[in-house]
Amino acid sequence: MKAHLAWMTLALTLPLVGCGPELERISEVTGLRVIGVQKDAPYAAPETDVELRLLWEDAAGDTPRETERFWIGGCNNPPGDLYAGCFAQWLEALGEPSDGNDAEGAPGLDRLLAQGDRFVTRSAPVRDTPAVAGQPSHGLSIVFFGVCAGQLDWDGWSQRLRRGQVDDLGSALPYCLDPQTGERAAPGDYVVGYSSVYSYAEERYRNANPVIGDEEGGAAFQVDGVDVEVDCVGEGCVCPEESADGEPCSTPFPVPELTGCEPGVACIDACAADGDPSCPEVDLRPVLLPELNVEPNVIAQEVFGRDIEEAMWISYFVDRGALRSDLRLLNDSETGWNDDYSAKFYAPREPGPLRIWAVVRDNRGGASWVRIPAYVR
Repeated sequence: MKAHLAWMTLALTLPLVGCGPELERISEVTGLRVIGVQKDAPYAAPETDVELRLLWEDAAGDTPRETERFWIGGCNNPPGDLYAGCFAQWLEALGEPSDGNDAEGAPGLDRLLAQGDRFVTRSAPVRDTPAVAGQPSHGLSIVFFGVCAGQLDWDGWSQRLRRGQVDDLGSALPYCLDPQTGERAAPGDYVVGYSSVYSYAEERYRNANPVIGDEEGGAAFQVDGVDVEVDCVGEGCVCPEESADGEPCSTPFPVPELTGCEPGVACIDACAADGDPSCPEVDLRPVLLPELNVEPNVIAQEVFGRDIEEAMWISYFVDRGALRSDLRLLNDSETGWNDDYSAKFYAPREPGPLRIWAVVRDNRGGASWVRIPAYVR
């Protein structure tokens, strides 16, 4: 299975010792977090436009911080399909330094860089020969992204590229600087990663994103088996290119602040044990229908000569409380649909608003998500 999406925080690796600080669970959104990237064409036709959308949140404080989000594209068919092969392509696009020796004045960058929560890239041409014998030829476009709760240092980025001072993903991307000190921002204030867009010439290899909800556009999420109100589904969760006042978005897509239980909104009883497994379990699940989601993995079928479906799974996230089984199998490539895909939630002690996300992914680059408001009483 190919990795279609990866991201990481720029942080020091903790040593593997017997005791130490407790690590934050990946399902608990307590700071700056990239939750997912969606492509409107997970397996694209070659040399066509593909839009990427970034779902991110900042739960570091009561008020969302202003951030800078970036995309760097322009990397097609790097040697070995490895992202390290992109750096030479960027250097070529930078061209000769401008008078100010800055990235913004460099030729060729219009097709490389963008800021905001959406980015359109051009899918790569298909290679003449397959990368793996027995599999169809493909093209690969790699797009990098980042969310910085500070200021991005584009000048330093272009200078490092030109001087060959790039040896890993961290040094290959612009640094995020603290606007007050000018020093590099704290690890939790910068999240970066990359997304891979595969292209195939044959129409039968296309892939669709998962579909959340039913055919009638009805319920999209249930809490303890009851349909509840949702904030947004799929593309609707991503900030548009401009906000209502005409300015680019600098904070996450707005979430209505609740002051109490409202009709249709999930209302959950607080638990004195504060998210401990001894709290009552609350069942969370997006509405997903197999007839709208299960697709054959055509490439795998042709390689292995038998019926194989794409694998699908769900990642759950909350900004308070805790989850059990936060990663759930939705569809097994061999055994098929798993209807027991709910996550179990343990409520926090303090009353107040709560945000819940579910991200549905497949192993061919597809992704979709839903976010719901909830209130702990």
